[in-house]
Amino acid sequence: WYPIALFLMLVIGLGAGGAYIPTAGLVSGWFPPSRRGMFMAIVTVGANFGILSTAVFGPRILEANGGTEWRPAWIYFGLAALAVGLVAAVTMREPPAVTGERKGNAGGGAGKPFQNLGDVFRNRTMLRLTSAYFCHGFFSIYAVFLFAFTTRGLGYETQFAGNLWSLSGVMSAITLVLWGYLSDVWGRRETIIPCAAMLAIGILIPVFRQDAPSLWVSAFLFGASYVGPMTIITVAAGDLVGPAMAAAAMGLVTMGHGLGQMIGPAIGGVLIDVSGSFYAGFVISGIAIVAEILVIAGLPLEKTGRSG
Repeated sequence: WYPIALFLMLVIGLGAGGAYIPTAGLVSGWFPPSRRGMFMAIVTVGANFGILSTAVFGPRILEANGGTEWRPAWIYFGLAALAVGLVAAVTMREPPAVTGERKGNAGGGAGKPFQNLGDVFRNRTMLRLTSAYFCHGFFSIYAVFLFAFTTRGLGYETQFAGNLWSLSGVMSAITLVLWGYLSDVWGRRETIIPCAAMLAIGILIPVFRQDAPSLWVSAFLFGASYVGPMTIITVAAGDLVGPAMAAAAMGLVTMGHGLGQMIGPAIGGVLIDVSGSFYAGFVISGIAIVAEILVIAGLPLEKTGRSG
């Protein structure tokens, strides 16, 4: 029954966000600013491998049950999620209650600690960071429509389009921790800008060149860069407010990102229908990433102080 499926998907979304954001918030409490980028990237890699496991085990579960029965897969993955929750409840610990940051030596941008949600939602830097993450969400136009553009728009075989996505996936896994580490060494803003610039170039390449080598370069640059700002902006939100409100700040910026991921493909789809071409969607996606760069460039994000 569709209403039940819709309701259960809503529950899944609530559970996923309610598990990931507090987990990410723990990173701000347990690790100093000079190492948060790398450790947040490691946490995100773990989440990505979890998602990848569904692609690996899901088809095998279906094949073992005649290829048409989904209920065993739902049961197994549900039990796996329950097991992870129980393990987390037993093994995960809150960071020490008294640290330099919780006393107000970090967070708030000027030494003033963030102690409640009002502090988070009223802070202009936090709102601008959220708007930058909203713009970053428009990368999903490329992600949603590249396969159709490659096959239906350009006439390439589906295997070629699948290989492009495989390259993007491999590059995202390889580079995620690297971007997190670089943000610890160079600074959050100083790392996001070149990473997002690489992303904009990767998104816009198909607008100007449609030969196979150019598409390979586009997929390479996209995969190597789209995950970087996703981790660094989240860490920057935690840096800004300090551990006490880190999870709330990360939730706020992630909400902005989610809106961008939802609105971006909708706008891209309308433009594709109106223009009869995929190029308009890619251009809007590239413009949004450039807007992200401009917003980030004007933010007073402090360097972490790590020298290497």
